[in-house]
Amino acid sequence: KGNQYKLIDDAVSDEVKPYSVCSDNNNIGMAYIEPNKNGIFKTITIDSLKLDCFDFAKIDVEGFELNVLRGAEKTIDKFWVLGE
Repeated sequence: KGNQYKLIDDAVSDEVKPYSVCSDNNNIGMAYIEPNKNGIFKTITIDSLKLDCFDFAKIDVEGFELNVLRGAEKTIDKFWVLGE
């Protein structure tokens, strides 16, 4: 079938929750998200995607790594085999 991949263009965390995008006035290149009940978007979890396979992930989250990995625990347990 050739190479197959799925590009996910969403904010990923350890829970589905509304967030807002924020910035630091002292560093205009620095943007981050924070929980906000009136947030403009919701995060998703990798586990919520119910993937058929999981061979590779490119995650660029600048300090939010643990949240992303917590939201992928079931997927990692299902597909990743260590020590073979």
